[in-house]
Amino acid sequence: MVNNVKNQNESDEINKSKKFVFHIDNEHIDFIESLSFQEKHTLINYLITDYKNNNNSIIKKSIDFKKIKKVMLIAFVVFVGVPLLIFLINTSLNLTISGYLEMQRNFEKIIK
Repeated sequence: MVNNVKNQNESDEINKSKKFVFHIDNEHIDFIESLSFQEKHTLINYLITDYKNNNNSIIKKSIDFKKIKKVMLIAFVVFVGVPLLIFLINTSLNLTISGYLEMQRNFEKIIK
């Protein structure tokens, strides 16, 4: 008997609904008053579900846009940054080698 009461209380809490008060604009009052209780209930729950779905899709699109932006940045760095880095390293090494060669020629002139 006690278990039945606990199970019933738990199921009541799960299926429990809550009342809210909403502010309706003047232009919609007649429409809302013309609806039955069940129609109001269905309408409000449908609107809430629709709003949540739209909000989730907007968030998902925002996340997708951020991912695309990151991929484009990474592609830019790989295709432009890496060759530029290699070019700069190559130029730096060429300048270093030419500087050493010039020092070697100058040293050879001094020794002669």
